[in-house]
Amino acid sequence: MDNGFDIGSLSVFDRIMLNNYKRLSNNTGPLFGLWTGIDLYSCDPAAVNSHREESRSTIEGMVADLCMDIDMKRFGETIIVGFGNEPRVSGYSMMQLIETSLVSGHFVDMNNSAYIDIFSCKPYPPEHAAMLCKDILKAEHMELEAALRGYDHRLTSSVPHTLSPYSTEITCTLHGISHRMLEDNTAMRNLFLESLFYAEGFTIEQVRQHRFPGEGLSITTIISESGSEFHTNPSLGSATYSSKSCHRRKHGMLALANIIRSTMPDSIEHYHQASVRNNPAADPRATWSFTLEGFNPEALVAYLCGQTNRDDFVAGTKARQKQSYLSR
Repeated sequence: MDNGFDIGSLSVFDRIMLNNYKRLSNNTGPLFGLWTGIDLYSCDPAAVNSHREESRSTIEGMVADLCMDIDMKRFGETIIVGFGNEPRVSGYSMMQLIETSLVSGHFVDMNNSAYIDIFSCKPYPPEHAAMLCKDILKAEHMELEAALRGYDHRLTSSVPHTLSPYSTEITCTLHGISHRMLEDNTAMRNLFLESLFYAEGFTIEQVRQHRFPGEGLSITTIISESGSEFHTNPSLGSATYSSKSCHRRKHGMLALANIIRSTMPDSIEHYHQASVRNNPAADPRATWSFTLEGFNPEALVAYLCGQTNRDDFVAGTKARQKQSYLSR
């Protein structure tokens, strides 16, 4: 248990945020707080629309349940007031003081959307809180952002001391992935984050994502080792993973191997470049680009995980190597 929450039952996003809160607090003293922005679309009109008399009590009940669920002590009553002369913004505004800061929100009558903010100097699982609001308001779609506030980067650096002058860049496009799998944005996001956080061991500092209706998901992460991105394209049955790392041992290959093992693509286009800062000629590794079709995913995973070398993988695979080059 951590702060009253069963860590094992939380999403990978929540585990990353709580881990960062604890890690950065240990480095610099307590952070000021954790902010979460929750955008909910196509909610139940009876739950959010100011023209429906039952909506006020639903919002009050949501606030009470939310504060109880994330273990925040309310200070005073929930304030709910109707605001806005323009139809575009007209609706209820809500504010609830809590002993560790504030819960607030605005509810738009025109499209039955809700915009909720939680800020607290006591840690809590942001996605868990967002899902509770989504369920109570019966929203069809949710967008979520979370950020740690008050971390002074001038005091200390969270970058590990095992960094080296090496830089590794990987870009891999995976084709032939199940459309049903790619259309599950939550599952794809969790796979990407789990691959970075658990399989590779990257330290994830920030996560940003954007959902393109009918066109997939884009996720960008800032990691202490550098950065990584993941893009899905359900209409083409493909996904692209890219990472850049300056860590001596964490190259991004284990994260890619976990994604390949989980998605089982038919073919891949892979680019890998490693270099040594200020002395590229001394790099014992290489730039390698290839496209494989009809390969055995487990054989590729074994190579990416360092269980076989590149030459053995190329010699042992029955895949057609459309392009391969090696440079120093």
